[in-house]
Amino acid sequence: MKRNLLLNQTAVSVNVSAINAEKVSFEWAGSTHSFELIQRSGDTVVLRDAQGVQHRLQVTSGLISGSGLDAEIVDATAGAKKKAAVLGGLNAPMPGKVFKVLVKTGEAVTKGQTLLVLEAMKMEHTIKADKDGKVRKILFKEGDLVQGGMALAELE
Repeated sequence: MKRNLLLNQTAVSVNVSAINAEKVSFEWAGSTHSFELIQRSGDTVVLRDAQGVQHRLQVTSGLISGSGLDAEIVDATAGAKKKAAVLGGLNAPMPGKVFKVLVKTGEAVTKGQTLLVLEAMKMEHTIKADKDGKVRKILFKEGDLVQGGMALAELE
């Protein structure tokens, strides 16, 4: 099915070959692009490509009827830190690789406890609980590549 998108203020037409709750594939510029859905929170979507790279997108207008435009999508990496903090998430300080995951979903944690270790720029960055609580969700697994500002975990 053909879809017209405004991608970073550039109009593109893609042929969506598969779309469901876990995956989206489309043809664009003569190539097939497949992504796994990692996270969806309100108007923000996180996708993982075949190389394991995470992409954060913000659908700013959803379905626009009558204009010939199906969705407007913008890169939301720049505002990710602020948005994730509001959602109770813990963020990657910079692009890197999830080196260790030290907690599990449902586990009780205390403020200051290390939840994950991110490897970036030949250094290890510890991601610590910002409050006492329970781990609602770990969004990435060991070895995953993440962009700076992306939420890595959520606490209740």
